[in-house]
Amino acid sequence: MLIWHVNPYGEADPNKDISSSNDPYSVLRKSSPWPPKNAKCFQSLNALIERFRSIFLLIFSKNIKIFRCNDVQELTSTIAQFNDLAATARIGGTLTSTMDAMLAEIQTKSSKSLEIFHTECPNLSNLMDSDRFDLAFFRLRTELKQYEHELAWILRQCFSRTTTLSSKLTLLDVFHGAYQRDVVQRALINEEQWIISNLKQEFQSVAQLVHSPDMNYPHWPPIARQLLYLFGLKERIEQFMHQFSELCPKILNSDIGWELKEAYRIAKDKIQRSEDELYNQLGQSATSQISDLLLQPVFVCVPSL
Repeated sequence: MLIWHVNPYGEADPNKDISSSNDPYSVLRKSSPWPPKNAKCFQSLNALIERFRSIFLLIFSKNIKIFRCNDVQELTSTIAQFNDLAATARIGGTLTSTMDAMLAEIQTKSSKSLEIFHTECPNLSNLMDSDRFDLAFFRLRTELKQYEHELAWILRQCFSRTTTLSSKLTLLDVFHGAYQRDVVQRALINEEQWIISNLKQEFQSVAQLVHSPDMNYPHWPPIARQLLYLFGLKERIEQFMHQFSELCPKILNSDIGWELKEAYRIAKDKIQRSEDELYNQLGQSATSQISDLLLQPVFVCVPSL
């Protein structure tokens, strides 16, 4: 049984002269939507394929291996992450002058190590010299590994001074570049667990606060006051979730992150349902008020004194 059939040659089919008795699919093949083989689209595709093949031949002719892309990506991210420490120390990101001085010292030592590396491998052409690049990159990573341990100790001291969820997320934001290092993440595993646990509790608490009585803004109308209260709850969880998703995207995509996203979804759905109910009440009350106003007389005669 024929399910689908196309003829890539269209009207230029070399078998188009075959009689229908010998070719039961001749009608289908002649009405194929495919263009002729010599159409412009095929010529463009052939030219594109030839161009890609020339590029790949040029790359492999110079012996540049694919795995070097990972080394270049790690090198560029390392330079950016350690350069950010200078600005963090300058603005007082650790909140103590002693820690800021230690942070500035780490950044200075890392800059010197990077300068030595650039001296040994001044440009991208050194990637072809496998032994030279591997030796220089190994020395750089060995030195930076020690600086990462020093940086992790500083961050542990900073986290010990923060007690709230907002302050810990802000500290992660300040040291976002340094936090991407594997050594730093392993040193802060307990802080990560604390943040995840408290963030989940925050979402659950907000879900419980949706139907709690609100005593703020007593001079506002009841429905407007409740809508403002729900808007504040929504902004509260959205701010935490947005900040955490930018700082810890890998955690958010893990199993623990799924539980966190589920708690966030439940809280947000409760807020949305409450808002929809209030808007329905507002629409019904507005309709009844307008109907009552229409029944009132337009002109009222006031007796003169």
